[in-house]
Amino acid sequence: MASLFTDPDLRRNNIELLQLPAIPPCGLPSNEDGEFLFEKYLSWSHVQSPFLRRDEVKSLSGRVFLLVPADQPASNHDLFRAFMILAVGAVFPFKNGTHTQHPEGYYLAALQHMGSDFLTRGLASIQDLLLICRFGIYHRIGTSGSNAYCRLHSVLTPLFEGTSIWDVIRLCGRLCIEQGLHLNENPSSNFMQAQMERRVFWQFYMIDRYSSTLLGKPFGIDDRDIETSFPADANDEDLVTANQSSRDFAAFRLSHITLETTEMAVFFTSVRLRQISSRIHTEFSRLARNYFESSQSHFAPGYIYTTLSRLMQELQRWRDDSPVFQQPKCLYESQSWYDLLLARGALPCPTSH
Repeated sequence: MASLFTDPDLRRNNIELLQLPAIPPCGLPSNEDGEFLFEKYLSWSHVQSPFLRRDEVKSLSGRVFLLVPADQPASNHDLFRAFMILAVGAVFPFKNGTHTQHPEGYYLAALQHMGSDFLTRGLASIQDLLLICRFGIYHRIGTSGSNAYCRLHSVLTPLFEGTSIWDVIRLCGRLCIEQGLHLNENPSSNFMQAQMERRVFWQFYMIDRYSSTLLGKPFGIDDRDIETSFPADANDEDLVTANQSSRDFAAFRLSHITLETTEMAVFFTSVRLRQISSRIHTEFSRLARNYFESSQSHFAPGYIYTTLSRLMQELQRWRDDSPVFQQPKCLYESQSWYDLLLARGALPCPTSH
């Protein structure tokens, strides 16, 4: 087997083995398949990443699949989001054989609906980029020879080079900071808008920590620069009702009593784990800088022991506080998932970011 990879003629004589199969952009699926994939998105990806409201996703499905007159086609923005949701929703159905269309076909179709105004919609632009990042966790989003990839590259290149998940989430961070989403004093007076801004920011944070840690890249924002709090621990329908009453966040928190686990529980648990992993990388980066110098090396064993013990205790407290779902509806609600995340968090990680 080793000789195959040391053969200097392998690349020249077996070009087809080194190329990914070309997948063309696809059209919208049938109403039945579209509803199936949207529901897969809501029952899986949305559980961990609720940066779009559930009612928004359902309304989008209606506009694209059910309510569009022949002479009034859906807007490019609606089609972009619909195809991205289809792409994310199709990841596992395609792998397990319950859906035949490759997710990349939906992704490439979404890129065809990116316009020159893609990055000018404020919070909506960040949400659109987060959809790309969410898909990028499971599938390639990088450059290719297709026109759709060229469109993505042409839209985003003025802001950065490359189209990896880290590049896209870095752009999300820039937009978050420009809009002040990391600050506690955000001028938005709309209750729902303020809640969605917090959801979007912490979703950016979660993917930023994930991608930066995975690739050994710098974080998009330092934890010390983050002032904003978590969004409300409430189901989407409760937020919609509160928003109709024009109530502010403080009044909502005083009156809203949560007796059961809300649909935000998995999201909060995931973000808190990323906060701990961020502290782990920060601490060991500091250790690498300060305690491996010859003048400080004799302090290193004690510092490593106390730091590691404290961080392991934080991880264990996180696991102890993880939500328990009596009837898990997806992987993110299972106890095995939290056990896996705890084990991953305790593994040795790169010391630089």
